[in-house]
Amino acid sequence: MAGQVGYVLTPRTNADGKVTGWRRDPFFSDKASILSAAVQSDAGPWLSHLAALLPTEVHKALASGGYLMQKLLRADIAAGGPPGTHWPELSDVQKSGKLDQARRGARRARKRSRFFGRLAQAIGYYRYPFPRMRVDIGWLSAAAQHYGYMLQRGTRTPVTRKMAGLFKGVFGWWPRKRSMDMPARPLMEPSLRAHAFELHAHMENRVARYLSASERWLQETRSNKSKYADSLRGPMGAGASAGTGARA
Repeated sequence: MAGQVGYVLTPRTNADGKVTGWRRDPFFSDKASILSAAVQSDAGPWLSHLAALLPTEVHKALASGGYLMQKLLRADIAAGGPPGTHWPELSDVQKSGKLDQARRGARRARKRSRFFGRLAQAIGYYRYPFPRMRVDIGWLSAAAQHYGYMLQRGTRTPVTRKMAGLFKGVFGWWPRKRSMDMPARPLMEPSLRAHAFELHAHMENRVARYLSASERWLQETRSNKSKYADSLRGPMGAGASAGTGARA
């Protein structure tokens, strides 16, 4: 795990999906999910070349790439794992939420039907200030980073007497195993690897779009200046120019 590297602004939305404000969240990087257009070789030679030629455009494209990767990660969670992988199903104990209820003293059990639960909404991205060509995918709190790390690595929790008593009280039976094993469900690294081509193509298209928009803006600006200069010259300006040429 990596520590906090900065802050990101997360939009607040209402029931209609409209942005009502912004929340300033701390961002915690994940070493398995770093994108770089200029330093790391996995960015691709063409994208690295663009970063050297068009640093401003590539820096803007990094934010777009981070946002896309955030969406792809959440989609992979909903699909039960990144492309080419298949996560183990949730156990009945995890789905019921009753054990967590007993351990935390909650009023009612929070049933789970989705992988990573609410952690999917705690995935974010952070684009480093220019001129650094880097964007990280990570978590929007220290707790989210901690639990996200555990879920990706898997855990093994020894079944103590207290834990066995909880099982007996909640489910009516004694656990037969000496440990509760939560299988690993890798997310960041396999997802980044699976979507690398799509991600790099998206960023290259963004760079081309930004460059095209800049060229159009320059053409329009030059055209407007030219029109303005013509309007200032007028008939008198044209006559003076002709007269000068006649004397020469």
